[in-house]
Amino acid sequence: MKNLFIVVIAILSCSITANAQYRYASGAIVGSLYGGSYKMYCSEHIVFQTDLYVGLHKVAGKMFLEGIDYGRMTESHWDLVLNPAVMYQAPICDVKVGWLNYFAGVGLSGGLAMEYGYPYVYGKIGTNAIAGVEYVFEGIPISISADFRPGYGYMFGVPLGLKTELHMFDWSVGFALRYYIN
Repeated sequence: MKNLFIVVIAILSCSITANAQYRYASGAIVGSLYGGSYKMYCSEHIVFQTDLYVGLHKVAGKMFLEGIDYGRMTESHWDLVLNPAVMYQAPICDVKVGWLNYFAGVGLSGGLAMEYGYPYVYGKIGTNAIAGVEYVFEGIPISISADFRPGYGYMFGVPLGLKTELHMFDWSVGFALRYYIN
């Protein structure tokens, strides 16, 4: 609940005019996840980013079925996730035709997940870290970025009347191309 409060405050503070290289950016994200991405400066260094994506993830976790601990497992699953994140972003250096920035932050995720090779659909909630670099072109309203997202997730569901849950650690790599507005 505390994390939700922090995210809500960050979103509300984004109505403050930002003094940054751009104000808003939206575009596509690819890598181990595929979808859309929206990014907004809340202040000079605080950025709110939200992604809606589909991805195939390799996970390591523990499986519980009807209250029985089946131990550690490594599986793959598909997911459809909404992932809002709050990040700190600052310039590494100015180059002749733009800016090179770094960013790091935390995010929440929620959506649906499906084990690879099985027809069962689960709910999924989780949290993740995000860190990466972004290049913002000057004169062309385009930015490109690369990021790494390690995270913790919890899949839950009741397929075929069996109560199942999976606690897992997963990660993804994303490359984004965004169009920005000053």
